Amino acid sequence: MVMSRSLIVRNTGSGPLVVSGLAVTGADAGSFTYNAGTLPLSVLPGASSVVNIQFQGATAGSYSATVQLLSNDADESPFDIAISASAVTVASLYNSWTSSAGLVGLPAGHDAMPFNDGVANLLKYAFNLNGGNSDLRTLTTGGGLAGLPVFSGAGSGAQAVFRVEFLRRKGSGITYTPKISSSLGVGSFVPMTGTTTVTDLGPQWERVRLDQPRNPATQPRGFGIVEVTLP
Repeated sequence: MVMSRSLIVRNTGSGPLVVSGLAVTGADAGSFTYNAGTLPLSVLPGASSVVNIQFQGATAGSYSATVQLLSNDADESPFDIAISASAVTVASLYNSWTSSAGLVGLPAGHDAMPFNDGVANLLKYAFNLNGGNSDLRTLTTGGGLAGLPVFSGAGSGAQAVFRVEFLRRKGSGITYTPKISSSLGVGSFVPMTGTTTVTDLGPQWERVRLDQPRNPATQPRGFGIVEVTLP
């Protein structure tokens, strides 16, 4: 998964700062990409601009590189910025979570329910629930930072939608697949389609809302799940 961070370029001088070039150099330069918009980039005095740096590590380990800015700055061009990142395995991320929850051995398994609350560890990990205790919370509609997916209807008539909202853990390697069924029958759940809205909640989490058109006059029943799987 690609992770992104913002590099803010501020002009503290008295004249326009013109960034004419940008490059990523170093042994791990190939693991970092950037989006600086159209160059040359002009930044007025007292203003700032954002350069987005993306990282994707092919294997677990530490990575480093240098971002080099070329500009009309008389004494600081090129301007070098050291950057670093780490890539970890999906298994190590999950194991770190179970360890922090005090789970070891069989109770730490993906499908284990050590507190007999009906919620498997993997679901607690995926939806930011408490792995060290019983936790059956459901996500608050339109808000909240922890909880199982919440399903609802919105709109009316031909404009009605079947809506799911859920948290998604960034960089976890988990696949989240919202599905819908009209009958709850075996094999009846199919992936949802429709308009997806993603809200950034910080470095670790994001909120996903998916609205699937579904006219209650012709499809009166709808059941939803969010399937969570590891690679």
